[in-house]
Amino acid sequence: MPQDLHQRAKERFEDAKEAASEQHARMREDLLFSDPTDPQQWDEKVKKMRGDRVCLTADRTNQYIFQVVNDARKNKPGITTMPADSGADVQVALRLDGIIRHIEYRSRATVAYDTSIDHSARCGLGWIRVVPEIVRPETNQQEVTIKRVHDPLSIVLDPDSTEPDGSDAMFGFAETVMSKRAFERAYPKADVSSWESADAGSAGWFTTDGVRICEYQYVEETQANFVVAVDANGEELELSEDDYWLLAKQIGYQPKVVRQFMATERRVKWCKLNGAEVLEETDWPGSMIPICPVWGEEVVIDGLRHFRSLVRDATDPQRMFNFWRSASTELVALAPRAPWIVPEGGIPMGEEGEKWRTANTRSHPYLLYRPGAGAMPQRQPFAGVPAGAIQEALNAADDMKAITGIYDASLGARSNETSGRAIIARQREGDVGTFHFLDNLSRAIQYAGRVLVQIIPSLYS
Repeated sequence: MPQDLHQRAKERFEDAKEAASEQHARMREDLLFSDPTDPQQWDEKVKKMRGDRVCLTADRTNQYIFQVVNDARKNKPGITTMPADSGADVQVALRLDGIIRHIEYRSRATVAYDTSIDHSARCGLGWIRVVPEIVRPETNQQEVTIKRVHDPLSIVLDPDSTEPDGSDAMFGFAETVMSKRAFERAYPKADVSSWESADAGSAGWFTTDGVRICEYQYVEETQANFVVAVDANGEELELSEDDYWLLAKQIGYQPKVVRQFMATERRVKWCKLNGAEVLEETDWPGSMIPICPVWGEEVVIDGLRHFRSLVRDATDPQRMFNFWRSASTELVALAPRAPWIVPEGGIPMGEEGEKWRTANTRSHPYLLYRPGAGAMPQRQPFAGVPAGAIQEALNAADDMKAITGIYDASLGARSNETSGRAIIARQREGDVGTFHFLDNLSRAIQYAGRVLVQIIPSLYS
């Protein structure tokens, strides 16, 4: 059975990775392009063609990303429960609110929320995970944590999922890397074999320093017989057949059954895998996969979902901006190298001649020439930076604003407005243009709340 589970997991993982391969390739491009530590914004072919010519990067994409992310940080999102129908209890909802606030505080959930929206704006997809952690091994006492996912490419979800919050997913994978020494301590009898990711090539993700493992969560659906019984107060109870007989045993008689029906029960299983075997396996207390996606802008083309980041369409204007700023800088830098026009034999020999030969790279207090050799030498005047290069750089900057929907007023630049209300209204226009990123984060947090409401009764007394 464990081997069948491992094989089934590998097949599902390969299918999910293949379905997400194009999306992941674009995500990598976006991550490299907007990397705040070292943005890779020049095409390698262009850089090779330019040779030793200057290739400057004046990155503007991160300022637009920070505008979206910091708006979410300023307006801290959170989970709130409320009674959903006439059978719900307000006091239970208030108690759940308190438990969830404790979970968010203890697990620093705002870090997970901030990281996920940063990834959705930067590369089109972020993640939030709900994970139980053992806090007292001797009693197996567990507490729920809301965790961030620092690598958005380490998770894949069921490609057949279509719901905007991923709640209909039947399986999900989360990959992590452990050091070889830590792996051997945790699993001394296990084979040191890495989970082979579809992105890693034939060598997999195994290195001399790390072992890649994978958490696999999947839904098991079974058909079960349910009954609707009437209790002593005349209220109808919907129970599974097992729960019905358990209730009958507790109260000492069999409640009257008014009808029966077949229903599908969903149970989530959790296991941890390496490249050769199942390392751990257990039941998840809920019925939904606790991996919450934070999408960017969603588009479906030929049945495939694509998620667009904030910088996806701004890459070409950013490259144009870099090119024209590099061209302007290059022209200004060449100004001291403007050639001298001198008559033949007009430059002296020796030490004074050496000054003339280095006049384009060094600053000399004076230069001597031979008056009898002809007209005085003259340097060609610098023509100045072409207006076209400056204008094209401005056009590229305006294109980035138009594409992202974030204009100068949203970034704090002065405008014609004078009243505070008018200034705030102008600044909020940029927030409206990027509000779908914040809204998708809210959907993911709402889904995380539904997962928590399901599992809290099983983990907390």
